[in-house]
Amino acid sequence: RLPDTGTMEAIAVREAEEGVEQVLLTSQAFDLPPRNSYLRRLQHLLIAKYKLASESVGDEPNRYVRILCQGR
Repeated sequence: RLPDTGTMEAIAVREAEEGVEQVLLTSQAFDLPPRNSYLRRLQHLLIAKYKLASESVGDEPNRYVRILCQGR
């Protein structure tokens, strides 16, 4: 059974928050797990709130967000 969308949104946001924390602590890029385009968009929006840059990397269905250390 697939998790419902609300649960997946919460997981994706939590992943992005944890990734941002890692980037801020280590000053190194951090890759999040692969997610669909909608969830990646949520992650990009959250990352931007921390004034960090991010990019989507790879090909579907394995496309993922990379949080970059530059942009601060």
